Amino acid sequence: MYSSRDLESYITGNSLRIFMKKVIRIGTYIPKEAYNILKELAEEYGSQAKVLEIALKLLNEIHRRGINPNDVILREGLIENFDCVVMARTNIENFIRGDIEKFYQEEFIYAMVKFVLRKDVEICYIESIVRTLNRIYVKGARWFSSITLDEKDSTLEITFTHTSDLAYSNFFARYFEEFLKRINYKVISKRVSSKFFSIILEAR
Repeated sequence: MYSSRDLESYITGNSLRIFMKKVIRIGTYIPKEAYNILKELAEEYGSQAKVLEIALKLLNEIHRRGINPNDVILREGLIENFDCVVMARTNIENFIRGDIEKFYQEEFIYAMVKFVLRKDVEICYIESIVRTLNRIYVKGARWFSSITLDEKDSTLEITFTHTSDLAYSNFFARYFEEFLKRINYKVISKRVSSKFFSIILEAR
């Protein structure tokens, strides 16, 4: 019969052995400037090992896609300093041609949400859909300042905030209404103002 101390020792030792099989110790030299950055980031991410792991995975993903890291920094700088947004090329072409109805008919929202979630959007919970919309249209495309979900007993209210005007609200209220209908939600009503719009849905 194992004592509690023996059992704790066994579990700890076993966990350590499993852990050691998953890691490799490396020995190298890096510039002091880089080390100071590493120490600073370690305070944010928990450890130097975690910083290196995240940085290597990110660099590998950029390299795999054939993207120059400096281009990523340039793009983010342009977006931040000139209040740029990201939009599909065909969307821009529709604007140029004045074909607004075609803009509404194209299912870019559905395609992007499906791409991120890796599954049909119709079978996803609304919480997951709204989180994904945030990733795409707040953090990624920068169309909105925030997208939030308010769940009540019989209704769901999705609110989109932005820094533009009433025309912006009216345009995109319809755009996202079409998407929500596409995934079989019943739209009850909308609230529209100069800095936000809300789409109220029937809960299901």
